[in-house]
Amino acid sequence: MDAKRRPNLRLLPGSFMEIEQAMGLPKTRDAQARVYLHRFVEDMKASGFVANALQKHQIEGAVLAPLVTAKP
Repeated sequence: MDAKRRPNLRLLPGSFMEIEQAMGLPKTRDAQARVYLHRFVEDMKASGFVANALQKHQIEGAVLAPLVTAKP
């Protein structure tokens, strides 16, 4: 996106910085905690929060994971 905005900018191939994010729980947490985390993540995707954040910060190329309706 920066290369499109600035004609004198040259970007090198490959990734300079990648931000991989995940949420998880220790195996010792009970099923209720797993269900809570699953619902939280799915609610953030379903509400549009994640998609809006990607758009707001002009993140290109990111793909929003599909909703998962089955319980963990």
